[in-house]
Amino acid sequence: MKTDRYSINLIWSSEDQAYLAQISELPGCIADGPTVEEAIRNLDIVAQEWIQTAKELGRPIPEPIDLERYDQRAKEAREALVAKLLEETEKAELHAPRRFSLAASETAAR
Repeated sequence: MKTDRYSINLIWSSEDQAYLAQISELPGCIADGPTVEEAIRNLDIVAQEWIQTAKELGRPIPEPIDLERYDQRAKEAREALVAKLLEETEKAELHAPRRFSLAASETAAR
């Protein structure tokens, strides 16, 4: 299986003073390097070893995520976040009218 179709997450690690490259579809598949190019080269080696080990152990090998599936996962994550934020806002608003009403009635009483 070719590894060049997998998505790569790439970050700079100040602690390691190196670039870290990861294929999220392959759990634990991460490599580093002093340059972006070397980190990606090292990641390709690690990914090939990951896939070979999975084959030897009879474990499933995740397919590379395509843009459509990536977009769908991102959309689902956004929708879940929005739902959570709305729920938190609704809970906060349940208490807000009472506080406002108390403040308004105290002002009116003066």
